[in-house]
Amino acid sequence: MIIEVDDYVLDVEWNHQPFEPETLTYPGCPESITVDGAYVDGVDIFKTLSESTKDKISEILWDAI
Repeated sequence: MIIEVDDYVLDVEWNHQPFEPETLTYPGCPESITVDGAYVDGVDIFKTLSESTKDKISEILWDAI
């Protein structure tokens, strides 16, 4: 997914885990998203981004769900 945030144009790879309820044989799991990478010109820069930028990326991804 291509997004623009804090003067970056990022190609973000991410995964969505939907909520799964608890059953007698399965503990269930909460809904979550995981960012696998944020790329600029093919280079993953996610680890170098500020926490506030990472938070903004997460907000954009949650809005996309």
